[in-house]
Amino acid sequence: IIPTDDQLEYVKKMSDKYGVSYENVQWRKGGIYQGIQPLWTRNRQHREVVWGNTVVTFGDTDKNIFGHEFSHIIQFSTQGWAAFQGKGIFEQLHNNGN
Repeated sequence: IIPTDDQLEYVKKMSDKYGVSYENVQWRKGGIYQGIQPLWTRNRQHREVVWGNTVVTFGDTDKNIFGHEFSHIIQFSTQGWAAFQGKGIFEQLHNNGN
């Protein structure tokens, strides 16, 4: 997908503040993740996710969520792939996906 300027409002501000470019982030919508992801979350809610430098969003994802997910891109860029993904997986398992 190509996010709108409104959806990227906070992303652009965070990019400037932390010096992490948003221009190479891949924003995706749909796919198998969105089909199976609600199976392991409470109340079958959908959740956006970051895998490396890719953000998987939904049709109703707003600028607040885009900003939140970009904060994970910032974490990824400062912590490295293994530490970031390891912490994320641990937290998801420990908190039952919430």
